Amino acid sequence: MSFGEDVDDLVEGSQDHLIGKATRWPRVRLGEVAVILNGFPWKSERFNKSTGVPLIRIRDVTTGQTETFYNGPITEGYWIDPGDLLVGMDGDFNVRRWSAERGLLNQRVCKIVAHPDQYDTYLLEYLLPGYLRLINQVTSSVTVKHLSSRTLAELPLPLPPIAEQRRIVARLDALTARIARARAELDRVPVLAAHFRRMALVACFSSVPNAPIELGTLLRAIEAGKNLRCEERIPREGENGVVKVSAVTWGRFDATQSKTLPSDYEAPEKSRIRKGDLLISRANTLELVGAVVLVENQPRDLFLSDKILRLAADDADKKWILWFLRSPDGRNQIEALATGNQLSMRNISQEALRQIKLPIPDVATRTQRVRMLETAFARADRLEAEAARARALLDRLESAILAKAFRGELVPQDDNDEPASVLLERIRAQRAVAPKKTRVARHSRASG
Repeated sequence: MSFGEDVDDLVEGSQDHLIGKATRWPRVRLGEVAVILNGFPWKSERFNKSTGVPLIRIRDVTTGQTETFYNGPITEGYWIDPGDLLVGMDGDFNVRRWSAERGLLNQRVCKIVAHPDQYDTYLLEYLLPGYLRLINQVTSSVTVKHLSSRTLAELPLPLPPIAEQRRIVARLDALTARIARARAELDRVPVLAAHFRRMALVACFSSVPNAPIELGTLLRAIEAGKNLRCEERIPREGENGVVKVSAVTWGRFDATQSKTLPSDYEAPEKSRIRKGDLLISRANTLELVGAVVLVENQPRDLFLSDKILRLAADDADKKWILWFLRSPDGRNQIEALATGNQLSMRNISQEALRQIKLPIPDVATRTQRVRMLETAFARADRLEAEAARARALLDRLESAILAKAFRGELVPQDDNDEPASVLLERIRAQRAVAPKKTRVARHSRASG
């Protein structure tokens, strides 16, 4: 569905700092200072992956690149060049300055071309996301949200003097570039942490003088639950549940990833999950089959399912088994032993699990190495947590910088600037004498 509110009332009542403006600036409609060009409904049967002209579709506004080509007759006037400002008219109403190759503008995407003596396109790039997010929040939708070019043209934007606009843009460019560099460095932390963990695992299980043994020799049993029809919800107090595969997928046991057993089914006590259990998934994707966790806290009335197995081993061996099955060598063996024709679902049998070979040094060496491994993983976790906190601070900093810019506090005023009120009068005078024409170029299929 489309936006149905009064955009002026919405902006006036907004508490979002990115919607504010300096009191000395008037507001101006986007359609007064820019031309909005809606995309063309090119024939989809002419779309392909390799031949013709690049075609910019709505999903490309998010990714910044296109993999679609159009091979057919071309209606002129719908070209997009690097540097053009685009808005996706469905979904999240994303904004992007196009930086990939020249291409054709498809329907449900619009191009905004600001009049350069009235509004700086780069300032629009900074301003529009806040306004479009505001519109998106109040746009009702059963399926996909739609934005019309008419609503876009009606957006009341702050109008600084054109010289001040350019100073604001220059300052924002400098500050956001520094923030982008910091983000890029922080984005490397998870990759570095993953590499650090992998190297720690390799070191833990290397240089063991003893010959490897089969996992089965360390297990008293491998236990499984039953495949039952369950309610797809977390069990309430007094109800029993079984764990789903996702309960063991992400490195820690997650008791919320469970479903409710039938009320008339009495689960066998031997399949109850207890603190200290070593659990492994026997079925999942190739990358996730054989995911293993140690239950750290006693869950309430949860039982094994047919896809979650318990490796019954001595407490002294559990952590060694756990970490080995997560190591590169352990994962390689699991993936090699898993069967199935589809990558989306592989299975590893109990017999195959028992065949996995692992090094087994003396107890003292195992204890020391596991302690060192846990210390290394804890250090990597702290690094990732600190990077995530720093990333959140950067996001808040960027938002604060933008809000300061839009309040007119980021750059100094210049008495030599043409006053914003004079600029607004000039804009409206030029529009008054301009030839009467449709100011928003649109196709019915493009405007949403």
